[in-house]
Amino acid sequence: TWCCGSGRTPSPSTSPLSLNRVDSLLFEKACWIAIEQGHTLINLEPWLETLKGMDLTEEQISDSQKILKEYGFIELLRTMGLVEIHSFSITLFGFHEFAKAAIPNFNGLCDQVAAMVVQEEDATGDSLASALGQPLRLIEHILEVFENNGLLKISRQHGGSYMTAYDVSAKLRRAVSDGD
Repeated sequence: TWCCGSGRTPSPSTSPLSLNRVDSLLFEKACWIAIEQGHTLINLEPWLETLKGMDLTEEQISDSQKILKEYGFIELLRTMGLVEIHSFSITLFGFHEFAKAAIPNFNGLCDQVAAMVVQEEDATGDSLASALGQPLRLIEHILEVFENNGLLKISRQHGGSYMTAYDVSAKLRRAVSDGD
């Protein structure tokens, strides 16, 4: 669709299709953690806990992180010392690739968010998530993609509703009214 299937999400220099099974699985686990906790900063300990029982070596996990960083899916948060595995943040591009692949009818959800943002002045991530029965992180990601594509602006706040959409573009209003 016009809002989430294309547009200007940052793209990596190489194809994400080059991810192997382990890299894909580790990244998917991180994205589900992001949805559950409501933000894309992935602390090392909870993420490693989800990997227990997979018989992965520290080297395999470290290599996966390096590959995911190289493809633009994550940004590593390096710490001092000889640590090979790091906490990280999922990029807008990375989360978008995950959402397109793992969230059923993601493009339809993008369309629903677009229609609601056009109709509701100063729509918040919280109000949209509640109305659509979707996780807040998923809705906020869609708002971030819209902002990245110049379709609206977002005010970010701490405490309460974290994101408020405003200054909806004529392009988005027209696309919603035309049913594109």
